[in-house]
Amino acid sequence: MFENSNFRILDYNAFTPSAHRIFNGRNENERCYKNATEEDKKNGIYKPKLTLLKIKFDYGYGICLFVEFSAPKLLLSNNIDELDDEDFESLVDILSQRLFEMSVNIERKNLINAKTSKIHYSKNIDITNYGNCLDVINIIHKADIYKKLESSRERFKNDGQLIRFYSKRYECCFYDKIKEHFSLRGEEKKENQSQTELFNHLKDKQLFRMEFRFNEMDKLKEIFPKLNINISEFTFRNLFRKEIARRVCGHYWQIINNTCLVPIFGKNDEENIKNNLINQGFSTRDAFELVYSIKYANTHGMRKLKTECPSLYKKVRDINLLYEILTESPMYSVFQNITRSVDRFERLRLSDMFC
Repeated sequence: MFENSNFRILDYNAFTPSAHRIFNGRNENERCYKNATEEDKKNGIYKPKLTLLKIKFDYGYGICLFVEFSAPKLLLSNNIDELDDEDFESLVDILSQRLFEMSVNIERKNLINAKTSKIHYSKNIDITNYGNCLDVINIIHKADIYKKLESSRERFKNDGQLIRFYSKRYECCFYDKIKEHFSLRGEEKKENQSQTELFNHLKDKQLFRMEFRFNEMDKLKEIFPKLNINISEFTFRNLFRKEIARRVCGHYWQIINNTCLVPIFGKNDEENIKNNLINQGFSTRDAFELVYSIKYANTHGMRKLKTECPSLYKKVRDINLLYEILTESPMYSVFQNITRSVDRFERLRLSDMFC
């Protein structure tokens, strides 16, 4: 976000409606927009989305410019390749150039120190060699995530899915990146048409994407101390750091992973579950009761089990021996491989996926 002292509009009429009403009008809460043109999209030129608006501050009214963009798309024309700290200077260069093409002039230092009001941290993981995105997402959908987060499940026409756990302040999203691209419609499809040829070559790949979207900076201020991240100001430069992305993604993935144990265990057949529980010291009666609860959680999810039968939910949740029982589970191995990828946080490159 930029306040009006940090940018200059070169052509008011480049915005819709004209930015004259922002700078010369008397109305409050005016908004003007500037996006990539149809010609830009046709030529595969990605540009940020701009919103110009008048905001009331403590000292009066100010004019602000919000700049929304995908950093990988802006710099590399796709959002499979991942960026690193060393890409920041090049990213600032291309952002400055694109803004100028959109009739906005911002000094480099102001771009670097721009106040950040929203940010998404994400990780792409190629699980082709050991897993299937749909299976992973189905398990995550049944995770024991706290009820204060709403959940939604979007099904794509091509059997892909997207799972969201969200509140007003932040969202945790998990989806098949390849299937998601081919499900785009309308304007989104036009914006991403330059990537279609690329994705056509990746149709058989399993590219699992996790994305943590922070819609309010207060949430980052809340979790950063827990992750030993010390930042005085939430600027573009300060937040564009690989180590921050690694810790944030690792923090939320650990929560998800730890709450998926019961649904993962429930993938086994009933006899196998019962025998495992008995071998771990449970009575036959308790084992049968737990088998029912575990299979129910595998079908309907832990959150529904908690709502329908809190006592059984508590018994299942407190099975401390699940880690020992799960070591030979194929699905558990998939989740462990994903965990290792998040821990290492190695940069994914398109070239890696064509090997």
